[in-house]
Amino acid sequence: MAENTAPKRRTSAKAIQARKAAAELAAQFQAAEATRLDIAAQRMLLDQQITESEEETERQVAKLRARREKLTAQKRATAERLVVRMLDTGVSQAEAAQRFGITVDQVRTAKANVEQRAAAEQQSVEDGDGADSASTGASTGDAAGAGSATLPQQQNGQQDSAAAGVTQPPGSAV
Repeated sequence: MAENTAPKRRTSAKAIQARKAAAELAAQFQAAEATRLDIAAQRMLLDQQITESEEETERQVAKLRARREKLTAQKRATAERLVVRMLDTGVSQAEAAQRFGITVDQVRTAKANVEQRAAAEQQSVEDGDGADSASTGASTGDAAGAGSATLPQQQNGQQDSAAAGVTQPPGSAV
C-alpha cells in the first residue's frame, strides 16, 4: 500500500501575515455590515412610526372636521332662527336682509329651513319619538336660547316699560 508521504507544507511568514490581514478585513467588514444592518433597522422603524403618526393625525383631523361640521350646522340653525325672529317683529324680508347684511334669498332660505325643521320636529313628536321641544332645542345647538327668548310686549309702538331694553331668559316672567 502506498502511503501518502507527501510532505506537509509549511506556511511561510508572508502567508501567515496575509491570512491575518484577511481575517482583520473580514472582521471589519462584519462590523461594518452589522452597523449597516442596525442603520437599516432604525430607518424601517422610523418609517413605521411616521406611517402610524400620519394615520393618527388623519383620524384626529377627521374627528375635528366632523366636530366643525356639527358646530357649523348648529350655528347656522341658530342664525336662521334669528332671521325668523327678526321677521316675527314685523320687518319685511328686504329690511331683515339689509339689517343682517345678507340677500333676500338668504332670508327666504333661512325662513324655509326653520319651517322645515319645525315641521320635522313636530312630525317626530307625533310619531312618538319622545323628542320634546326642550330636548330638541338643546340638540340643535340652541344653548343660547336664540329661538325661545321672550320679546317685550309693544303697545302703540312703545315697549312695555318693565321689559324695555332687557332681554329675558326663556321661561322667565316679564
